[in-house]
Amino acid sequence: MNTIIKYIEFFRLLVIRRTYGFPYQNISILSFFVFALSMSLLHMTFISQVQCLLIIGLSSIGITVLFWKFYTKNFNIIWAFIHNMGVGILTLTTYLHINSTLSNSEIKYEIYKIINIEHQRTGKNNRNFILAVDVKIEGHQKRISLNNGESKKILGTINNWKVKVGLQKGFLGHTIIKSVQALE
Repeated sequence: MNTIIKYIEFFRLLVIRRTYGFPYQNISILSFFVFALSMSLLHMTFISQVQCLLIIGLSSIGITVLFWKFYTKNFNIIWAFIHNMGVGILTLTTYLHINSTLSNSEIKYEIYKIINIEHQRTGKNNRNFILAVDVKIEGHQKRISLNNGESKKILGTINNWKVKVGLQKGFLGHTIIKSVQALE
């Protein structure tokens, strides 16, 4: 245990650093919290993982380059890395919200055949189930979770599993799933 404490002190990992009266770690904690709240938006937006990583990576590198002297003078490299990843995640979250919020195109409804149906467990005790359906939209297979009422409609039919999906073109060009309705 003493060696772990020595390493932590050597790398100054848990030292709360303040810059301009703001604790440095709070930006990273805030960014991960905001990103966790925006996971549903990420899931409903047609954006590739490569694009997400590019947004996070390029914004992190840009912040590092802009504040290089500041980082080398005031912080160690580990805190700078954690902070910059937090800024990159905030940039991605902002990008997704701009794409969704500023979109003014109309919602187009199309009917898609369900490829696969699966029950997923939710909750702490894994007693609650939701119905997840796989649908191929614009060449991408998306897993969409349905609420209880929509699940009953799907399970009530035998072979005609279809959903009506409302798609909207986002402000930055990425399509967003706005609504999903089961067809009987």
